[in-house]
This record gives sequence, structure tokens and C-alpha cells, in this order.
Amino acid sequence: MLQVARTEHNDIAKEYDTTSRELIHQNNYKDIVTKQLVNKKEENKNKILRLNKDIDKKNNKVSILLDQITEPNLELVSTIKQKKEMFDDKIREVESSLEKFHLKKMQHETEIKMFRKNLNSIGTDKSKCPVCLHDISSDDRNHIEDEKNKITKDIEDREQDIQDIILQINSLKNRKNTFEIEQDKCKTYLKDVLSSVEINERIRKNIQEIKDEIKEINDEISDINNSTDDVTQIEDDIKKYTNEVDRLQKEVESLSHNNKILEYVKFILSEEGVKSYIVKKILNILNSRLLYYLDKMDANCVCKFNEFFEEEIKNDKGQECSYFNFSGAERKNIDLACLFTFMDIRRLQGDISYNIVMFDELLDSSLDEKGVELVLSILKERVDQYNEGIYIISHRKESAKESSGETIFLEKNNGITKRVNYNN
Repeated sequence: MLQVARTEHNDIAKEYDTTSRELIHQNNYKDIVTKQLVNKKEENKNKILRLNKDIDKKNNKVSILLDQITEPNLELVSTIKQKKEMFDDKIREVESSLEKFHLKKMQHETEIKMFRKNLNSIGTDKSKCPVCLHDISSDDRNHIEDEKNKITKDIEDREQDIQDIILQINSLKNRKNTFEIEQDKCKTYLKDVLSSVEINERIRKNIQEIKDEIKEINDEISDINNSTDDVTQIEDDIKKYTNEVDRLQKEVESLSHNNKILEYVKFILSEEGVKSYIVKKILNILNSRLLYYLDKMDANCVCKFNEFFEEEIKNDKGQECSYFNFSGAERKNIDLACLFTFMDIRRLQGDISYNIVMFDELLDSSLDEKGVELVLSILKERVDQYNEGIYIISHRKESAKESSGETIFLEKNNGITKRVNYNN
């Protein structure tokens, strides 16, 4: 529908422009012929002088526009692009290093917690050991004190390591900020170059339009020079132009009306129209349910959609990846998360509720033992929450071990499928 609306809009717009220009021409011709009735020769002379001046102005305007065209330095543009790519790589390297240092810091913090727990559990104020009940000697207490000092020293070393890591993290952040500033400079320059190219294109388009107008004016001058002195012919021409102007005026009004209608239709049917508006209403729910199912299946990525249903997938390092960068099992997790999400959206948005679901070969490919367990956990949750009756069709006999309900075995023989008993 959108393609049809666009095609019709473009056709009518072209026809409207052509008819409007024709209407302007016909009005001009009508005025010229009318004035010729008063003093044709004088009017023609003045008309030609005025049109020639108009041509001169347009030629001057063309010269000015030509001077405004500035071609970009392609060699410099290439250099700036390379610099931007270099800064992009450096920023990614810094972000990778930051991630490693944050992980190291978390490891030290975990070790400090463990050391402090051990420190609190060593020693006693009583004269006997609460565990073995033997008398605590001075040697025992010295040993306990030595052990506490050792653990305290380990804690201090880890805290010092954390301080060193924090300094390195801050240093990396400063480097990243410096790289980002340089990266922004490159982006700004490239954006300016692109803007300059677009401006040049518009200028060239304006020049061509002016040249077309000059050609039309020259055509008009030729028509004036070839006009007849016969008054009757002039009056006939006036009548003819009047009728043509009336016809074109009605046609232009009709085309303008249809063009406005198609403008509204085109917007409503476009990506930014009704479809985008409806999708935005459910986008937050859709993405939150998708994230929920990815988390339930221990997926090492997050995925979300925008209002145009364009996906954005990031791995466990926060880097944006293509769907095909993941393994078969990882893609299976994404596929199933999307499946369950759209089932939820259908249940929320639909007028009809279904309490029976059938899955064909859901467990037969890509999923390992843990993956099968997680998927079945989600299905059991749906049974409990939505009172769904779920049937899983599988060609793997070992899948029956994972069943929490009744297992039905079917066998096809001579083109006829029958239910059979099966013993493990």
C-alpha cells in the first residue's frame, strides 16, 4: 500500500508541477496577447527588453552560484577517515583494558572479603579452644597472632592493589576521553564535508533550474517575435488562452487536492506513521519480555528491537554483534526468546486466548543438556502461569526422559501412523 501511495503521489506531483508551469505560461501568454491589443509593437519591444534583463540577472546568478561551489580535498578526507578509524580502534582497546581492570578489582575485593571472614574466625578469648577443648598456650596465641598479622598483611596488599588499579582505570578513562575528543573532531570534519557536498549538489540543481528558466524565457521571446499583427488573430488567441487557463486552473486545483490527500496517506502508511506508532506502544513490554527470556536461558547476549523492528544485539562484553556472530546454540537461545516473547505479546494484544501450544522438534537441534533443561523450565513456568497445555514433537527418544507429563510414542508403518507402547 505504501509503495502504491508513493507511486501515485510522485505521479500526481510531477503532473501537478507540469500543469502548474503550463498554467503560468498560459497566463503569461494571455497577458501578452491582451497587451498587444493596445500597442502590440511597443509592448513587444518592452517585453523583450525586460526578458533580456531577466536573462542577464539569471546569468549573473548562475555565475555567483558557480563561485559558491567548493570541491572538498579528497586526500584530506581520506586522511581524516583513517584517523577516525584509528581513534575508533584505540577507544575499543581502552574499553577492553578498562573491562579487564574492573574484573581484576572485583577479584581483589572478593579476596579481601574472604580474608576478613577468615580473620574474624581465628582465635578466641577463652582459655580453652572451643573446637578441640585443649588449653590454649602462649605458643598457640603467638601462632594465632602471627596468622592474623599475615592475613592483615594480605588484606593491605589487596587494598593497595585496588588503589593501583583505580589509578590505572582513571588514567585509561582520561586516555579514552582524549581519544573521543579527537574522534569527535574527525566526525565533525567529515560531517562538514558531507554537508558541503550536499550544498554543492543543491547549487548545481539551482543552476540547472535557472538555465531551464532562461530557455523558457528565450522561447517566450521567440514567440513574441513571431506573433502576427492581425487583431482578429490576437483576439482568437486571447479566447484560446482564456479557455486554457480556466481548464488548467481547475486541473491544478484538482491535482493539488489529490496531492494533499496522498501526502496524508503516504505518511500514515510509512514507517513513521501508524505502524511505528502502534509498535512504540508495545515496544517496552516486548523488549523487557525478550530480556527476561534471554536471562532465563543464560544467554550471553542481550537483544532489543526499535519501532522499525530493527534488532540490536550485544554480547556479554557490551559489544554490538551480528546475529550470525553467535554459535548455533546461542542463536537458538535468541530464536526461542523471540518466540516466547511474541507468544506473550500475542496473548496480551489478541482478542482470542489459546491454551494449547505445539512445538515441532523443539529439542532436536542445537540445544545441549543444560539448554534443554532451561527451555523446559520456561515451558513449565508457562504451564503454571497461563494454564497452557504444551505438546512437544521430537524424533529423539532420549527427549522422553525430560518429559514431566504423559509421553506418547507414534510409529509410521506403510504410510499409516499409529500409537505404540515403548519400553526403555
